[in-house]
Amino acid sequence: MKMTTLDKGEDFTFEDYQKQGTSNDSFYLREKKNSFRLKPLTVAVSVVLTGLALSNQVKADKDFDSPWIIEGTEDLSSHNKFKVPGDNPNTLVTATINGTVNFSNLNHSWLYTSYKDELPYNSYNSITVYGQINGSNNHSKPSNLIGAYTTSQYGSSIQNNNNTVIFKAGSSVNNLYVYGAKIDNIVNSGNKSASTDYNTVIIEKGSNYQGNAYVVGGYALANNTATASNNKIIIGSGNFSSAIVAGWTSTSDDNQQATMVGNEVYLYGDADVSGADIYGGVRTKADQLNEIKNPQNTTVIAGNTLIFGYNNTPWSPANYTVGSVNNFSTIRLDNVIWGKTITISKLTNASTDSTVTKINAENVSFSGVEMLYPGDSYDMLTVTTVESGSLGLSSETSTYTLGSSLGGIGYTKLNGNTVTYTVTSLETQPQTHTSAMTMSAGTVALSQGADTLSASGFNLANSGLTGVQDFFAVGGGMARVKTGSHVNVNTLNFSVGIGNNVQNDYGMLSVGGAFEAGFGKFKNHFNAGQADPYIKKNGDFTYYGIAALANMTFENLWHVNGALRYGRLKTSQNRALYNFATKLAYDIDLSSYYMGAELGVGKVIKFDDLNSLDLYGKYFFLHQEGNTFHAGGKYELSDVNSHRLRLGGRYSHNYTPTAALYTGLGAEYEFDGKAELKVDGLMAEPSKTDGFRGFGELGVTITPASNKGLIFDFSVKGLLGEGFRGAWVNAEMKYMF
Repeated sequence: MKMTTLDKGEDFTFEDYQKQGTSNDSFYLREKKNSFRLKPLTVAVSVVLTGLALSNQVKADKDFDSPWIIEGTEDLSSHNKFKVPGDNPNTLVTATINGTVNFSNLNHSWLYTSYKDELPYNSYNSITVYGQINGSNNHSKPSNLIGAYTTSQYGSSIQNNNNTVIFKAGSSVNNLYVYGAKIDNIVNSGNKSASTDYNTVIIEKGSNYQGNAYVVGGYALANNTATASNNKIIIGSGNFSSAIVAGWTSTSDDNQQATMVGNEVYLYGDADVSGADIYGGVRTKADQLNEIKNPQNTTVIAGNTLIFGYNNTPWSPANYTVGSVNNFSTIRLDNVIWGKTITISKLTNASTDSTVTKINAENVSFSGVEMLYPGDSYDMLTVTTVESGSLGLSSETSTYTLGSSLGGIGYTKLNGNTVTYTVTSLETQPQTHTSAMTMSAGTVALSQGADTLSASGFNLANSGLTGVQDFFAVGGGMARVKTGSHVNVNTLNFSVGIGNNVQNDYGMLSVGGAFEAGFGKFKNHFNAGQADPYIKKNGDFTYYGIAALANMTFENLWHVNGALRYGRLKTSQNRALYNFATKLAYDIDLSSYYMGAELGVGKVIKFDDLNSLDLYGKYFFLHQEGNTFHAGGKYELSDVNSHRLRLGGRYSHNYTPTAALYTGLGAEYEFDGKAELKVDGLMAEPSKTDGFRGFGELGVTITPASNKGLIFDFSVKGLLGEGFRGAWVNAEMKYMF
C-alpha cells in the first residue's frame, strides 16, 4: 500500500493523486506535532466538506465521519484543484451545516458531500443547510455547493443521481453556485458519457437566499452523451437574479447526444424571481459554460414543467413577475392567488417535443378569496414578450378548489398572450361529505345501543320472577352501512339498571331505569377528490345517557312495552378536512344530545310447557342534535331523525329446567336517518342510514339451579340488507334481590 503524507497547509492536487496510482491508497493529514487519520471511507466528507482548507479550523485528533456536521465557523479557502477521491462507490454521505461557512474571495472553492473520481456512480448523497453560507463576492472565483461531484480521466460512464441539497427555513446564503449534482467527464478525449438524473435542490420558504449565482438541479459535461433529466428545483424564498436551470448538459461536440427530459421547477412562497432566467433544460458548448446556447442537433428537450405552487402553498411574492421562462413544455398552475396576475417578461421555447408552451390550470387551488361565484373572472397569467415558440392551453376546462369547503368548474381562455380564468359553477368539495358521514356513524352506534337496551327490558319482563332485580347487559359488534358511500362502525356498549316486576290483576308489570354508555370506532369510505391524500377518514365516538323501561304482560299473553332514553354523543375525527389555500388539516369534534323512544306490542303463543313463540312488532325513534362548526368554511349539520319499524318472531324451547334456547327471525325498515349538510350556505352531499334489512338471532338463557334469582342471557344477531351488513353479540346478567 502506498502512503501520501501532507503537512498542514500543503496543497494536494488531482495530478498528485494520479501519480499515486491506486484508489486503495491511504491518506494522512499531519500537523507538525500531532497527526490524525482520515479513513478512506470518510475522506470525501472530512476534507472536501471543509473545502480542504487545511486552516487553523482543522483540529488534531478529530475524526470526520458520515453523517458530517459543521458547527461553529469554517473558513474554506482552498483552490478547486484540492480534491480527495472517495474509494467506495457504495458510500452514501450526508452533511449538515448548522454553523457558518465562509468562502474565500481569492480562489475557486468547492463544498460537496462526496467526490468520487474514476467511479461509475455517485448517488444518494445529501447536504442540509440550517446555518449561514457566505460565498465569494468575486464572481470570477465562484463558490460552489454541490450535492455530489465527480470528474473522470479514464472512466467511460458516470452517473450522479438522486442527490439532494436542502436550504431549510432560517438558513442564510449569499453568492453561492448550487448544484444538486455535477459531472465533469471531459478531462481527456474518449467515449465518455455523463448523467445527472433525479437530483433535487430545495430552497424552503423562510430561508434567505441572496446573490447573483446559478441554481442547477443536475449538470452533466461529457465527451460523448450527456443527460440531465427528471431533476427538481423547489424554491420558496430568496432573491434570484441569475439562471435557475433544472437540467443542464454540455458536450465537447454538438453532434453528441444531449437529453434534458422531465425536469421540474416549482415556485411558491415569497421567492423573488423577477430578475431570474428559468430553464427547464439547456445545452451549452463545453468551452462556453457561462453562455447559454441551445443547439438543436442531437438535442432532446422535452416534458419539462414550471409549476406555480408547491405542497398546496401558493406563490405569493411582492412582485408577481418572472424574468424569463425558457424551454418548458408546460406551465402548470397548482395553487395561485385569485386576482394576482403572474407576469412572465420573456418566453422562449426550443423544446424538441413542441415549441408550444401549454398552460395547465386543469386542477387549481385559489387563495386570497373567501367566495367565488359563476361569472367571476381574472387574468391569471400573461407573457410580455414571446421571443420563440408560442403559448397554448392544455385544456380549456378546469376544476378548482377554494379552502376546505368549496370548489367547482371553471374554464381558461387564451387572449393573445394572456390566460383568463372564469368561474362557471360553485359547489361543495367532495371531502365535505365526511362530516355528514360522521353523524351517520353516531346514528348506527346509538341504534345498536337501543337494541341492547331493548333486549334488557325484554329479558327483565320475561324472567318469570317477581320483585326487584338489577341487570347488566353488554353488547358489541360491527356493521357496514351504506350511507350514500359507506361507513364501517365497531361498537361496544352496555347498560346497567334496576327494575321491579309486580304481579297485578291483569298480569305482570315491569318497570326499570338504566344508565347506558358506549364507545367505538368508525371509518368512512368515500371519494374525497383532491383532498384524498391529505385527510384521514377514521374516527371514534362515545355516548352516555339514562333510560326508563316499562313492560306489561297480560294474562292472555299479549304484551306491550316502551322505553325512553336521553344522553350525549361525542364524535371525533382527526385530519378530517384539508384546506388547500392554507395547507392546514382540520379535526372534526361533534358533541350533541340524543333522545330516543321505543314502543312495542306482541303476543306469546304457548305450544306446551317447553315451547313457545313470541310474535311482535316494534317502533324505534332516535333524534340526534345537529352541529355547526368552522373548518376553512362554515359547516352546518342538520338534526338527524331515524325511524325504525321492526317485525319479528322468537321461538323458545326450555331445553332443561335451567336452560332455554331461543332463535328468532325478522325484518326491519329504517325511514329517514338522513344527515343533511350545508357548507358556506350551499347544500352538500348528505349521508343517510335508511333502508330494509333482515335479521336472525340465536341465544340461550341460563338460570343456575343453585341460585334461582340469577339469570344469564347470551345471544348473537346478524343483519343483512341492501347496503347493510352487521353482526352483534350480547351478554346479559340479571339478579333478583
